[in-house]
Amino acid sequence: APQARRGAVTGSVGKTSVTRAVEAGLRRAGKAHASVKSYNNHIGVPLTLARMPRDTERAVFEVGMNHADEITPLSKFIRPHAVAITTVGPVHLENFAEGEIGVAKAKAEIFDGLEPGGVAVLNADNQWFDLLKAQAEKVGAAVRSFGRDGTSARLLDFVVEGAGATVVAELDGEAVSFPIRQTGVHWGPNSLCVLLMLEALGVDRATALAALAEFAPIEGRGAEQTVAVEGGAFTLVDESYNANPVSMQAALATLGARKVKGRRIVALTDMLELGPDSPRFHAQLAEPIAQADIDLVFCAGPLMMSLWNALPEMRRGGYADAAPELAEKIVAAVEPNDVVMVKGSNGSRAGAIAAALSALGRREQV
Repeated sequence: APQARRGAVTGSVGKTSVTRAVEAGLRRAGKAHASVKSYNNHIGVPLTLARMPRDTERAVFEVGMNHADEITPLSKFIRPHAVAITTVGPVHLENFAEGEIGVAKAKAEIFDGLEPGGVAVLNADNQWFDLLKAQAEKVGAAVRSFGRDGTSARLLDFVVEGAGATVVAELDGEAVSFPIRQTGVHWGPNSLCVLLMLEALGVDRATALAALAEFAPIEGRGAEQTVAVEGGAFTLVDESYNANPVSMQAALATLGARKVKGRRIVALTDMLELGPDSPRFHAQLAEPIAQADIDLVFCAGPLMMSLWNALPEMRRGGYADAAPELAEKIVAAVEPNDVVMVKGSNGSRAGAIAAALSALGRREQV
């Protein structure tokens, strides 16, 4: 059987969603294989490889890391024909003495197993683009870039309409605009990253665009639901799967861009693994919150106390030491037409808040 064309996706934010969207395109194009859930570490990657059927035509693997020297062996296992680095940001900083540049270098390990003549898909808007591009070119990769500064896929506009958006872009100088079922602003660049990866793995553009048009948000990663309450309903945006400064700012900007009938409310829990600068990263969220015109902020956790202290009185919805206690305060405060976004790290139990808000609708139906 001919060998499967393999892709690998890493990045500080968006790697699971991008991997899933690439997978959707691969499945439309033929016999495909992909990581399940976030099987992206030294156990998950070999497991995913071992499970790959012999007749697979194309495959995509998610690759993650908390430390240096973690991605190199995984990349060498996969031997990808195409790799993507969605973005690099201040994530898992506590394990990197040199800070964010250390994270960037660790992500660049994804190039270590690249097949000769392989493709590297990189975020042109990221501050580490030049460093990553140089590393990719060192191993002979063809670099394809995406984003507002992208040369291969240039993002021109991202227009949110209802439960989806239209991405307006230039692909290798050719104008395209296409619909997606996502409202998050980060899906402008993400969708272009997906298109470049699919192209590198031999999927034609029509198939790639059809897959993106149907790809729905994943639970805990921007999925929305309408929750019935007395007198109407509110919208729950569940971003509870994970959080770091990059994804938090994107989620806040997305909420700010929405047209709302009621109030914009956020429930935030601690962002973990950010090292000694952690309180500052939390306090700095006050600025994007103000820009997004958020009406009420609910915070849970010792680190979120730094944000709480930085908020003006009028925006303070409620504070609790832990997520389950905070859930009760939000449940009591929510009203019809509100849009409520829940976001935080998995370890700080943001999911408990999303679950409590979701359960309100079931209570109404009983």
